[in-house]
Amino acid sequence: MKVFYSKNESELSGYIHVANNQMLNMLVDDNEADEIIVDGMLNQVPFSELPEYYNSLLRKLRVGGRIVIYFIDFDIVSMQFEKGDLGIKDMNALLFGEGALSAINESVVTNLIGTSLKIEKRDYNADCKGIVVGVRE
Repeated sequence: MKVFYSKNESELSGYIHVANNQMLNMLVDDNEADEIIVDGMLNQVPFSELPEYYNSLLRKLRVGGRIVIYFIDFDIVSMQFEKGDLGIKDMNALLFGEGALSAINESVVTNLIGTSLKIEKRDYNADCKGIVVGVRE
């Protein structure tokens, strides 16, 4: 089973869409998902609840499964703001638009993942989203 976890619907075929933990728990059993794409959801979680939230995702991933995490990276947004490439209005929209609760960066995500997943790739795109891909061992 492949899961797309986001407030937005996915255009990817073969993925079920879940928008919150309640849906995730109803539709996906523990150790069932081959792949979980988490799109922008970590920024919606209070900082103190990130470890619990991440562990709830990890429980759904089967051995050998993969998780892809897209997030707004606070460091990148700050750097763009400092360089003048991003205005204050756009910066706030990126960081806090639609109820975002966590200003996070790659270091936070890497520490959250810890040793539970092997980080295979780090990539960045024009939307300031860091991408971390791991495989559960």
